[in-house]
Formats: sequence, C-alpha cells, structure tokens
Amino acid sequence: EPNLTPAGEEIDGATRNVARLVAARLDEAMRDAQRTIERILALLGTEKVLELLERAESTDTSGGLITHDGTRRRRTRGGVFFY
Repeated sequence: EPNLTPAGEEIDGATRNVARLVAARLDEAMRDAQRTIERILALLGTEKVLELLERAESTDTSGGLITHDGTRRRRTRGGVFFY
C-alpha cells in the first residue's frame, strides 16, 4: 500500500530517500516511523526536517528529554524528534 501525503499524493522517491536517512540517524528501524517521517517531509519540507533532526540529535547529546509518564526515562532520539 503506497504511503500518501496529507494531500493524498503518493510519496516520491527523493522523499523516501531523505526519510530513510533521517530514520537511520534517529535509530528508527520500524517502517511505520519511516512512513511518518515521509509524511512530515511532505508537510514541512527537507530543510525544516533536517533542522528538526539536528535539534533532536543535539537535545539527545546534551542529556535528552525525560518522558512524562512518571518513570523518569529518557526519550529515544526518535522520541525527541517526534515529540
């Protein structure tokens, strides 16, 4: 089943390639995460997504974000990106 943009258009190959790169840098191996990144790319564009990726990596490197479920666990790098 093809992944569609929020406007109902099929995701193109270039967007898929950028999504794979972003997913790899976020350590997100699940296909659902990559599909979500593809849709975010379609909405925000490559430049903004790469900026968010850099912010997520920087946040993770400098101590990360704590979850709000009371367990005091750190979010994964992907969790920071999606947050």
